[in-house]
Amino acid sequence: MRDGGPASADSFRVRLAAEIQRLCQAGETARLRILHEDRLGMVVIEDGRLVHAQVLDTAGEAALEEIFTWEGAAWETLYGFRPAKRTITRPYQQVLRDLVQGTRMAVAAPPEIETAPPAAEAEAAPPPMQRPRRLLLAALGIAVAAVVVWFIGQLEKRRGAITRAVHWTARHVETRVTPPPETAAPPPSITRVVSTVFDDLGPEWMLLEAYHIWLPVFSTSAVSVLVSRDVFSALSGSGGWVELMGPFGARIGARAFAVRSPYRRTIYLRPSMAEALGISADGISRVALRAVRWPSSSPGMADVEFTFIRRLPESYCEHPLVAGLALATLLRYGLRPGMPLLAEGPAGYQSLRIQLMDRGNPAELWLSRLAREALGVTSRWTRVVLHIRPTAELYP
Repeated sequence: MRDGGPASADSFRVRLAAEIQRLCQAGETARLRILHEDRLGMVVIEDGRLVHAQVLDTAGEAALEEIFTWEGAAWETLYGFRPAKRTITRPYQQVLRDLVQGTRMAVAAPPEIETAPPAAEAEAAPPPMQRPRRLLLAALGIAVAAVVVWFIGQLEKRRGAITRAVHWTARHVETRVTPPPETAAPPPSITRVVSTVFDDLGPEWMLLEAYHIWLPVFSTSAVSVLVSRDVFSALSGSGGWVELMGPFGARIGARAFAVRSPYRRTIYLRPSMAEALGISADGISRVALRAVRWPSSSPGMADVEFTFIRRLPESYCEHPLVAGLALATLLRYGLRPGMPLLAEGPAGYQSLRIQLMDRGNPAELWLSRLAREALGVTSRWTRVVLHIRPTAELYP
């Protein structure tokens, strides 16, 4: 992580410009996440090209120019994020040179940014005795650069192989984001976005910044999300079960696990969860989270009919005979994950086990392959009735 720290404006601009140039020259694909007071900015680099910048609703070079006016900002570098849109088309050298000249910094440009030499200097030829020496130094510099590029490429290959071999666990996850030094100022907390669905939420909701990633740790549960330890400690008594609300009002259920993170208000989601909540691939999005308290008493009697059946992927199944339901359906009928119930289909009756799905449509029923075969479900438009009883038992 590169941290700007509480420095002067000129120092921040020089360091940020140098970081952008370093990533571009190395051919990296990364995202710079810049925090300044109550504002949050983003700069995206793809395969060594500066392609996108964003500050709330402002994007492109205008957003990058606003970021370069911040004083005492801090940033972190996240690798591997590819943007869904590109708002900057000019070469990064031209963009950085224009920003450096436009902000009237104390220094003319970052140390490695190429600038055009004066006309007089460009036209003046070097003395005859200096030409062989300059050619030799240029050849030596090219050779050293080639060796450095080769060495960096070998390190990237090795790092990729090691990363793919690492097995993450649910309660001990190391991300590529390194905590800032103890002497640096902590990043500001994430604030609410004006005029959103989050404005009228109650005190039981927590507002978090969302990233969607894929980690093998999610294999511990079909509906896992990762939150910081501070957020997880606030969910005491719920077993980690939470309800999530997206920026457009969509709601889903999930189960939270603690992860070590330098930021307290961060949540990591499955890509499927981000899609269900309406979160874009490269945007700066926020979600609201609150704990779910399952009913302690047995459910009442009810017969729930479904006419739209979806196939539950094998990787999601926590039991061979599973009925996946949305969080709203479970809370409406007093159910909770793991409870047994009796299902009726075209082929007869079958006992199933309830599983929470990370989708928000209460009209959909998700069935595992064995459950579909036992009930005789051959298409999506099949009638299946769930018989909810206080004394229902799951038969093998």
